[in-house]
Amino acid sequence: MNKFIATPHRPEISVRYDEHDNSLTISINHCPGVNSEELNICREIEMHVGEVPRLIDALTKAYECATGEKP
Repeated sequence: MNKFIATPHRPEISVRYDEHDNSLTISINHCPGVNSEELNICREIEMHVGEVPRLIDALTKAYECATGEKP
């Protein structure tokens, strides 16, 4: 499984790719230095790789709307 960190600061956003299931898990950990299971501060969403282009499109549109710039 591969893990990619999108934001190396708080909160930490990471994306893990599971080759076996051909899926991505996007995690948002609001306090990465703390045991998130005890405090329930980590949220995850799992999606099939085929859904990634639509996610990227939505994020691109949101970025353009918020900044007026293309990424």
